[in-house]
Amino acid sequence: MLTFCDGETPQVINSLKSKDCIFSTIIPEIDNPWYFKFNNSAIYKDNTEDVFTQMFWKLGMKSFDDFITKLVNLPRISLEKSREVLKSRECIKAQLDAIKISLNNGFSKMNEIKEIYEQLYLNREKVKNNENFTITKTKTVEKRVDLKKGEVVLGCLKCDGICHDPCHCPHVFEDGEEKVTCYLHQNESGNCVVCGHSHKDHRYWKYRIVYETVTKQRTAQDILDRYNEGKKGVADAESILKKLEEEYYNIQMECYDKEIELVECVNKLSEIALNGKVT
Repeated sequence: MLTFCDGETPQVINSLKSKDCIFSTIIPEIDNPWYFKFNNSAIYKDNTEDVFTQMFWKLGMKSFDDFITKLVNLPRISLEKSREVLKSRECIKAQLDAIKISLNNGFSKMNEIKEIYEQLYLNREKVKNNENFTITKTKTVEKRVDLKKGEVVLGCLKCDGICHDPCHCPHVFEDGEEKVTCYLHQNESGNCVVCGHSHKDHRYWKYRIVYETVTKQRTAQDILDRYNEGKKGVADAESILKKLEEEYYNIQMECYDKEIELVECVNKLSEIALNGKVT
């Protein structure tokens, strides 16, 4: 229910649709109209014979009638069931976010390997002659960003990763300490549905992790040392190229498995989504 007195679109609409507003994730799942305007020009006036006052009264009453009609026709759903569905949605969305991050990191790693492979292949003669040279590559790196006031992020101490960002679950304090009560741990095992570790291994962090792509330069010798090559000449180049191919293939298979998990999560989300809409 939104009030107005000028007939224009309520300014609060933009705030409700903002990605910073929790309600914005619900809007796409509501059949239009998802809000009703109520003219408040005559809200404190009597329904007198004044023509303009009567007009504003009629506008206000029509808005109430439309709102009640929509309300009456809404399907009856158990509040307890709705609460459980929302919890399940939150868990699945957290899993989706984690899978997307893992996939993006995997694709970035594959691109990095491809760049190294191409430059080593083109410089096989230099490797053969034990000449050192520079390799340029793009790499995805983690960056910690401090949270804004009121933001909450749940992270795992064991895997040093973010499991729930943002976390809107209720907070509980016991003996002066903040207890982790995130929906991600409210299952039979009590373990996180994202990383699989116990709720005891999780804490509310004061920062979130973001990823950015940077360009770095490394020497060919650094690459050889990384793969612990002991041979000399062409054997070094051929051996390292083969290892790069194997590493690329392994990451490719991991990404394939993650894509399957992604589809499964989307299907689960579709099954319990309001109106069958997934956002």
